[in-house]
Amino acid sequence: MSQNEIQVGVKMPVGTPVEQTIEAMNRMQRLAANEPAVKLVYVSAGLSSMTGGGLKDEREDIGQMNLILTGGLNRAQEDSLIERLREQYNEIAGTSVKFGRPVLYSYKTPVELEIRGYNLAR
Repeated sequence: MSQNEIQVGVKMPVGTPVEQTIEAMNRMQRLAANEPAVKLVYVSAGLSSMTGGGLKDEREDIGQMNLILTGGLNRAQEDSLIERLREQYNEIAGTSVKFGRPVLYSYKTPVELEIRGYNLAR
């Protein structure tokens, strides 16, 4: 099932300054934007994660890129796009790239319905 979105996780060598991570992410963004099937690209670099209100991990050497695709692509076309990008991204020195797709099913629901009452038959 196609969701018209691809996620790309990027990891640089530990200790890489955020400026260098941003430079690599910008290069990857330009390569993705050149693909006709890619409608929108957004990136973030030097990520940090929060847990329980406190900073868990701050990493200047990692980034995330999301690709929003034009509609109408099938899974094989998306896979072909991923392979083309993987080949191009492998040429960027020091990057380790992992492709993924959004989770199809989650426990988060867009609508929740709560029914209350004392008569179970009704």
